[in-house]
Amino acid sequence: MTRVGNRLDVMCLILILSSTKANGHWRRKTANVAITFLIALMIHGGGFVIGSKALIPPFQIGKLVDEGFVVVCPDYRLCPTINVHDGPLADVRDAYSWIQEELPRLVPDVLIDRQRIVAIGYSAGGTLALLLVS
Repeated sequence: MTRVGNRLDVMCLILILSSTKANGHWRRKTANVAITFLIALMIHGGGFVIGSKALIPPFQIGKLVDEGFVVVCPDYRLCPTINVHDGPLADVRDAYSWIQEELPRLVPDVLIDRQRIVAIGYSAGGTLALLLVS
């Protein structure tokens, strides 16, 4: 996956990525010590046939960001143009791999714990979160 661009808001850096069309959110913290951010992969619902990352409530993203998480919200290919295994599940697994391999290179000034990733999903996204760890 490649970075299309990034935009620096006043308090939150948002990455816009191609391929999985994911947004990443975190709050820059200033302190005398290095802060390591945990990662939350938030997966939207929609029965695998509708929906997008826009369905994830911004206040929930904000709560996780306030608690020190980098939040990544991917879109995935929708059925029935592709089956669940080759579309949504493959895309979420790709997003997980991207978090571990590419995300740290895109934000080298942010310490990210690539081994501590929580997957959160709504409805069909919850199913994808469970299948991600199986």
